[in-house]
Amino acid sequence: MVSYFFIFDSVNVSRKKKIYLLLIPSVLITIGIVIFWDKIQATGSYRNFTYFLKNTDFSKLKFTDHSTSHRLYEGEVILSNFRESNFFEKLFGNGFGSTIDLSGTVDKTIAGANTDIHNVRNIHMGFFAVLSRYGLLGLVIYITFIFRMFFVCWKTLKKPNHYSIILGSLYVLILLFDSLISFPHMMSNFLFWFIAFMILLEYKTMNRQKLDYDNRVE
Repeated sequence: MVSYFFIFDSVNVSRKKKIYLLLIPSVLITIGIVIFWDKIQATGSYRNFTYFLKNTDFSKLKFTDHSTSHRLYEGEVILSNFRESNFFEKLFGNGFGSTIDLSGTVDKTIAGANTDIHNVRNIHMGFFAVLSRYGLLGLVIYITFIFRMFFVCWKTLKKPNHYSIILGSLYVLILLFDSLISFPHMMSNFLFWFIAFMILLEYKTMNRQKLDYDNRVE
């Protein structure tokens, strides 16, 4: 929410207030980190983050942590299946209930979370999940939807709106980014689709009001 005021709101928040909004939380966060550093180090989030950094070579884009490695392995399996598919399957995919064989994964928790490791439905990365289930046609729709919602949310945030619309736009943007690495978080989230629909309606209303205003001016 602070980011919204700092980037978009130029009416209700002056430049001086924006500096305060940026400075004060930064100072408080820094103080909190110093005071509670021992407790922060004991959290799972900190351990997972440091584990990821220790097992990542950013210069070579090489990821050896189990979570990222498994996602990349899913992508390799799906691309291999895609190359071996017929024209119809490449265009329309294998269907909503299709599965993939993840028996070669390095992440052993996957075997425990699925009754049959050779037939797994859950695919994390949105690009590969859509390609596997809905083919190239579905992938075009997915990418178009993402860019469309980015554009609509950006335009909505730049206009003065009720805070519910602002929060909704930010929520949609976060889930869109998240879907790229955790696709089920978006697809199975009824609240996301409801809010996305409301944002699209709000954008349509904004355009209609602008058109009516332009017609009156003329």
